[in-house]
Amino acid sequence: MKRLHFERLMRYHRVLTDWAVASDVVASEHLAKHCGVDPTQVRKDLAALGLRGKPSVGFTGATVLAAIRERLGLDTLKGAVIVGSGRMARALADYPLFSVCGLAVVAIFDDDIEATGEVVAGASLYPLKALPRECRRLGVRLGIITPSRSATPKEAMQALVEAGVRAIWNFTPATLVAPPGVLVRDEQLSVDLAELAYAVRDVPEAR
Repeated sequence: MKRLHFERLMRYHRVLTDWAVASDVVASEHLAKHCGVDPTQVRKDLAALGLRGKPSVGFTGATVLAAIRERLGLDTLKGAVIVGSGRMARALADYPLFSVCGLAVVAIFDDDIEATGEVVAGASLYPLKALPRECRRLGVRLGIITPSRSATPKEAMQALVEAGVRAIWNFTPATLVAPPGVLVRDEQLSVDLAELAYAVRDVPEAR
């Protein structure tokens, strides 16, 4: 699936979920307005999902949501693990919208963790050496890398790959190059911040 198409589907999903429109009829024009997309593009995207709206009426919200969730695989809750146990890791483990997207953080690993047993937002804490064993036991294929005092991002990626993880979400400034067959998505927060700063550079300060 092309990335732009994927992002639009996620945008539709988020807006429809916020509206709680399970039994409502949604017009493509209305959805397009709230998603910043052309109405024709909305109809094309929904047609690609096999959906056809009623003329002058629209689409049933529940049908659209179900089709999007099926295409994106959101109905099958997927387990993820986090390397790093700092504030960002704990905030991500407790992020409520992950469950809406079919994701659950099941474990957190770091060398700062001396013993197992503690649970953060439903995720068990383990020392980093336990990562291969627990990933295989839990059948995890998605790993999240956050800043850690004990493991570099490259070391964290290598540990995840060796444990069988096939998709990595990187929240560190490092740019990671994964081996073939492993997808890495860099969440460059500093780049996003720079873009926002650039956008407001000429806006006068409020007094």
